[in-house]
Parts: sequence; C-alpha cells; structure tokens
Amino acid sequence: MSDSEIVQDAIEKTHEEDEAHTAGMGRTRRIAAIVLTLLGATGVICSMQANDAQTEYLVKTTEFADTWAQYQGKSDRRAIDLGVAEIERHLATTNANDLALTMDMTKRAAEAQRMQSDTAKGDGMEQLAAKAHEIDVEREGARHKHDRVELGTRVVELCAMVTGLSLAVESVPLLAVAAIAGIAGAAYSIGASFGLL
Repeated sequence: MSDSEIVQDAIEKTHEEDEAHTAGMGRTRRIAAIVLTLLGATGVICSMQANDAQTEYLVKTTEFADTWAQYQGKSDRRAIDLGVAEIERHLATTNANDLALTMDMTKRAAEAQRMQSDTAKGDGMEQLAAKAHEIDVEREGARHKHDRVELGTRVVELCAMVTGLSLAVESVPLLAVAAIAGIAGAAYSIGASFGLL
C-alpha cells in the first residue's frame, strides 16, 4: 500500500468515526433539548406556584395584623370603659341619688364585658384572639409551602443549567444526572404545591 492510500484510508476512517460520533450526539442533543424544555416548563409552573404561596402568605400576614389591630382597639376601649365605670362607682358612693350616673356605670361595665367576649357578633377580644391564632396557622402553612415549592424550583433550574452544560461537554452521564435530579426536584415542588409534603 502506498503512502497516499494509507493517508486516504486514515482520512476515510476518521471521517466515518466523526460521522458515527456526530450521529450519536445528534440523538443525545435531541434528548437534551427535550429534557431542557421539560425542565424549563416545569420551572415556570413551579415558580408560579411559589408566587401563589407567597401571595397567600402576604394576604394572611395582612389579615393577621388587621385582626390584632382590631383586638388592640377592643382592649383599649374595654380599659377606658372599665376605668370610667370605676370612677363612676366611686362617685356613686357620694351621690347615691344620681340615677344617670348609676345607669352609665352599669352601661360601661356591660360594654367592657362585651369588648372582652361578644359571641353574638363574634368580635370580642376572646374571639379575635382565636381568629388571629387560626390566621397565623394558615399564614405559617403558606410560608412553609412557599419555601418548599421554591426549593424544588431551584433544583429544577439548576438541573436545566446542568443539562445545558451536558450539551457543551457532550456528556451523556451528566445529562442523565440532570434529568433524574430535575424530575426529583419537580416532584418535590409539585408535591409541596398540593400540600403532600
């Protein structure tokens, strides 16, 4: 075999190997593109769920603050009514004949009691404290949901980046790791979205 034939055979062999490698990577690139698309779509959906949970947390925080402000207003009003009733009680001992003073004292004492507990309207201090506790439990649940969904979303986003890296370095094992970890992150995020975690 001549030198030119040896060179020609080497070129053909290299060309065949390159075509085989390119064909294999073409399939890998298609799979990577599908994985990347799915991870991207899952990341968007999970991010929307995290935003919804964060919005719920903020709404509950506002509701919680409003309830405690209402409680504080009732508490202040009750303290004033009790104080005025006490002053009127002392005045009534010196003015036993003052019917208006006695009636106002009784009215203020009853109003102070209503501020403490109003089962008819459900907005006495006792009822407001119970309502605030319920809101706080819901608020903390929304915060935990947000944190879990956000964690899963971050895993999905990192796996999307690793998928891109697997394309750049042409690494099928890296693509497989990114796909598996991305599925796990998506499952975690979706589970947290539906309250399964």
